[in-house]
Amino acid sequence: MGTREPPPAATETGAVPNAALELELERLRAHIADTHEQLRQEIARREDCDRRCDAAEQVLRGRQRLEALGTLAGGVAHEINNCVLPIMLYVQGILERGGISTAAREDLELVLNTARRAKQVVEQVLRYARQPASHELRRVDLREPVDEALRLIRALASPAIELRSEVVADCPAVMADPAALVQVVVNLCTNALQAMQPKAGTLCVTLSEHRADGSDPTIPRARYARMLVADSGSGMDRATLEQMFQPFFTTRPPGQGTGLGLLMVQRIVQSMHGLISVSSVPDQGTAVQILFPEAEQPG
Repeated sequence: MGTREPPPAATETGAVPNAALELELERLRAHIADTHEQLRQEIARREDCDRRCDAAEQVLRGRQRLEALGTLAGGVAHEINNCVLPIMLYVQGILERGGISTAAREDLELVLNTARRAKQVVEQVLRYARQPASHELRRVDLREPVDEALRLIRALASPAIELRSEVVADCPAVMADPAALVQVVVNLCTNALQAMQPKAGTLCVTLSEHRADGSDPTIPRARYARMLVADSGSGMDRATLEQMFQPFFTTRPPGQGTGLGLLMVQRIVQSMHGLISVSSVPDQGTAVQILFPEAEQPG
């Protein structure tokens, strides 16, 4: 019988096909991984777009509600004002004529003071109901309106409050309305004083330079004048922070605030192309940061 040739080893005949198959499988794995990463990035991009759209829609709805509220508030405020003014005039006339008892005079003075407070509330509502004021902007050194506001605040602050102002760096000039800036500082400092009652505390107004490098998407890249009003008062929780710029929202007891002061501050800052943000921790205090864009150099 003739001898047979032994069959080729399986490893030799299958070596080339197996290697090609492994290469093809590796190529497919890489393609699948790349496609998966592209899909993940696209999903993340679309989710981010959806979040931005939802946020923009909420802002738009909020503005629409505020516009409607402003129109309603303006009409109601005018009607209240028409009722309050005659009360003030008649009571003032009775007090000037005299011939009334001491007890009656005290009662009438209480009525007059209450009417005056109502008139102040009405005036705040009317200021809110109007369109944002067209402030006459000019080149301003922030130190001047801040110093003027702090002179007023020192008359209100108790001896237990330490009031400080600091210029910690080269603070650039800004385009602003000096009178409106005084109102901003006075409102913020008044809120800070209220937050520190009845205990002692520290209120500090700091002016400095701030250069935005674009790392924070909410702050356009530019050079700013930075105003920081910080207090060591009672602070606020997250829920309060989210509502603090809502009209008529206030944490003060009835009769001690209308909830329009911070809203007016926000509107003034925005009318001067500024940015305002608030950080706060319960029992540790509050800091309000305002950034005003640097004024262009004259010439």
